[in-house]
Amino acid sequence: MIRWAPHALSVGKYQFDVTHSPSKRGRPCGPRARYQRSYSPRVVDGKIMTSADLRRLHKYVLEIEKVTVTSDEMRAVVEIEWPELAHKLPPAMGSR
Repeated sequence: MIRWAPHALSVGKYQFDVTHSPSKRGRPCGPRARYQRSYSPRVVDGKIMTSADLRRLHKYVLEIEKVTVTSDEMRAVVEIEWPELAHKLPPAMGSR
């Protein structure tokens, strides 16, 4: 017999706590946790881009229709991290 409670699960004589799971590195824990990709900080155009900066950049590129101007270094970041979004970038400087 299985009984469900908000924080515990009983199966027969066994009781399981479903609110705590041992944390594994790089994995979300908890019932509503979502996996969020982790980016390594990098230097782009002489500035340090943190993981949060790269997440914001990804969200921005997803939302806009087309990027009008970008540097070669920023183009390389987008092409390496999110190749599926490279079509939104302007043509490379060397290919004009």
